[in-house]
Amino acid sequence: MVSAVNDEDSSGFGISWVLVAYLVLAAALSVLFAWLYLGGEDTVSRRILATPRVTIPLTARGPSVPVSSAVYSADGKIAEAKPPEAKPDEKHESNAAKDEASKSSEQSMPTPARPEGALSKAPDLELLEETPAGNLPTISGDGRQPWQFYARPFPDADTRPRISVVLTGLGLSRSSSEAAIKQLPGTISLSFAPYADKLDDWIETARLSGHEVLLDLPMEPASFPRSDPGPYTLLTSLSVNENLDRLDWIMARAGGYIGLTTMQGSRFVTSDEQLRPMLGVLKRRGLMFLDARSTSRSLAAAIAAELTVPRALNNRFIDNEITRPAIDRKLQELEQIARETGFAVGIGQTYPVTIERLAAWAATLESRGMALAPISALVNKQSFR
Repeated sequence: MVSAVNDEDSSGFGISWVLVAYLVLAAALSVLFAWLYLGGEDTVSRRILATPRVTIPLTARGPSVPVSSAVYSADGKIAEAKPPEAKPDEKHESNAAKDEASKSSEQSMPTPARPEGALSKAPDLELLEETPAGNLPTISGDGRQPWQFYARPFPDADTRPRISVVLTGLGLSRSSSEAAIKQLPGTISLSFAPYADKLDDWIETARLSGHEVLLDLPMEPASFPRSDPGPYTLLTSLSVNENLDRLDWIMARAGGYIGLTTMQGSRFVTSDEQLRPMLGVLKRRGLMFLDARSTSRSLAAAIAAELTVPRALNNRFIDNEITRPAIDRKLQELEQIARETGFAVGIGQTYPVTIERLAAWAATLESRGMALAPISALVNKQSFR
């Protein structure tokens, strides 16, 4: 009996202590939840705000500042870094140093001197007129004429017989043009084809070597169109104005030349109607005219004399026959003409044999009491009859 009662009392006591423990734990959890609900949020907020931080806006594009010099303002944005302000003395020294460096640079790169014997740099802007066709040669306001201004100097007091040789067709072949420019004396004048590329460069190169320069003027030959001097040839079938437009195109191709010489033209130079307006333009623009006399019937020299155009005329084509003996023979004929009349003009092309024979002949001409002169030194000196 007693044993049974004791077992019942012991079981009830254990259950009561477990119940008390659960109740205490529940009360503690309730207090914790209540504290978190009522004050925890405010405490966490204060902690977050107390933590140092920088806010960099990723979506906005601020000023472009190198990372090493970036400065962040109080609102977390990038503020542009400014270099330290120089003191007045430092500013003065810095500017003075820059000025000195600039002057030193200018002094260390002087304008290259032109070689001895080179002609002046061309063209002179005061001897150019701006037109719809391009820049054309013109007489300057103070009366300077291109044919005189761009000429190679020659003493007019020199009384020796004068011979001038002009080579034509330059600028189309690089090798032959360079050979003529470099191997022949500057007293030999050079005439360039208007169709040549980089014509201004060619003219400058020739003038650097002492050669005065002309332009070839393509004119209609009797054999046209079988023989065609090119798309800007002056033609008797065109109106005067059309030919003058072509003349303007040719003259606008470059600057620094003294005049023009006929290229073929055996038909055109027999037309008084076409020649007069063309030669009138050359006179107004201060250019000389060299009549190559491709035909004995040419009227060009006579009309040029009548209009008082600065002029010269060819006496011999020196290399119609391209052999050494033939070229030497023509050069001897020029010497004979110069002895008889005082002046002679020859025209040739840039064949290698022509350049070779000319160079050899020119080297000995002075020993025979004659002067090799640029074509400008024979202007208005010859009789056209």
